[in-house]
Amino acid sequence: MTMPRPEHPRPQWFRPSWQCLNRPWQFEVDREDSGLERGLLDRSLEGQILVPFCPESITLRHR
Repeated sequence: MTMPRPEHPRPQWFRPSWQCLNRPWQFEVDREDSGLERGLLDRSLEGQILVPFCPESITLRHR
């Protein structure tokens, strides 16, 4: 998979320490705000999201 939008979002504000975070990331919606109780910090998340796109713009891919 190629990196989506690898360019800096605002080239006029570029800094040498800037890191592009555009790539697939683990993602899970926590509608009940119970993630800590359900152990979200200690396990892999259920889905995947492609940054820089918002969850509403793509279909989540479940493993």
